[in-house]
Amino acid sequence: MENYYTEYSHPTPLNTGNHSYNRKNNATSVNPVLTEVVMPLYQVIRFANQAAERKQAVVITVEYKLDDHTYTRSTMQGKFRSSVNKNKQITFESINRKFLHFFNVEQILSIQNVA
Repeated sequence: MENYYTEYSHPTPLNTGNHSYNRKNNATSVNPVLTEVVMPLYQVIRFANQAAERKQAVVITVEYKLDDHTYTRSTMQGKFRSSVNKNKQITFESINRKFLHFFNVEQILSIQNVA
């Protein structure tokens, strides 16, 4: 019986630590796949309340109603200024502090943490 491991196997490199050459130079903190995903409502409320308590910067995807049958989506970066109230509304401040948005929770489709 032949031993194929001795003849055909390649030795493993000794340096198996962090390989910086495998990393991307332009690493993005926002996953573009998740901006197209619609999160369940309970998860949006939970993530929004956590981000408001921790005062973390997040990226949200919001859906606006333009006409009767026309909707548009936009992505915003900023912080939640308050938790979700009993009317399911939340305030969101943009990252440059120029705009303060007042959203209904059903408008927020997804939330991502900015790393």
